[in-house]
Amino acid sequence: MDENKLLAILGITGAVVMCVFFICAFGAKSKSDEAIPKALAATQIVNAKADELSKLVDSTGAYIRVDDTVSVDPWNKPLGVAYSRSESGVEKLVVRSAGPDGTFETNDDIATERWLLGGE
Repeated sequence: MDENKLLAILGITGAVVMCVFFICAFGAKSKSDEAIPKALAATQIVNAKADELSKLVDSTGAYIRVDDTVSVDPWNKPLGVAYSRSESGVEKLVVRSAGPDGTFETNDDIATERWLLGGE
């Protein structure tokens, strides 16, 4: 299997696991009937944006950095987009919803990652 496909599958699997965790944790704390549908919608939005941005690759094999301030999550907050590169040249793209609390890097965030091998 192509390494890029394997890494994409791992990223999607991680996002699904995080969503299930979020649904269990948030669902237990809230009796709101809209918590789970919003969490599922956020997962779909985050994954779709990550898929879209992961296709933007330059001639060197690196992600083209895009600062997406237009896309919003179900709580009407902008998605966070971050890029990084390891010393070995592996590119990482993270797309994140801040979740219902509207604050990034908290336990209710919904995020997914994509990796790209072979950049110069």
